[in-house]
Amino acid sequence: MSPNTYSLPRVSRVRPGLLAVTDGMAGLSHLMAGLTFNLRRAPFSDPRVRRAIALALDPERFAQTVLRDGAALATGPLPAGHRFARTGVEPIAADLARANQLLDEAGYPRGADGRRFAIEYLSVIEFPLFKPIGDYLRAQLGGKLGVEISGLREVGVNEWRRHMAAGDFDMGLEYRLIWDDPLLGVHAAPASHRAGRDG
Repeated sequence: MSPNTYSLPRVSRVRPGLLAVTDGMAGLSHLMAGLTFNLRRAPFSDPRVRRAIALALDPERFAQTVLRDGAALATGPLPAGHRFARTGVEPIAADLARANQLLDEAGYPRGADGRRFAIEYLSVIEFPLFKPIGDYLRAQLGGKLGVEISGLREVGVNEWRRHMAAGDFDMGLEYRLIWDDPLLGVHAAPASHRAGRDG
């Protein structure tokens, strides 16, 4: 589902008598967005840090409070609703104790102010959902892990592509159009040797 449609389920409550439909395109394509890290730059070059971030986020709460039930969470490389997506896969359960332990082990202890390190979040102006996700991450990671998002940098989609391709970012959202044939748009996502070529 496109990030621009995340508020559609609320339209009928705001405008009685108006029906908002969010299906109809599922057989043609899906827009899949996910948190992406710059693996060439500390601290995300350490897999323990990336694992800690994953363990600090509650997928169900995120879907309800940020996505407002307007999008489905994926539990694999294919979006929910795709005909080849696996069903019955449980999302990673939040574990704040383990997340904090991993950051300690990775060499990022909390300072006197409770902070471990600061990062920047790269967002896209054209996608309204990207900034609320950044705000959620700032509150969740800062309050629970001591990871400060010191800046929410909003840029246009073309500039965002340039930053992603050049590795000029810490953390952000990456979006990918997934067609009915998973070879179109999926196979390049987990291939690190293609980094920057599909932006």
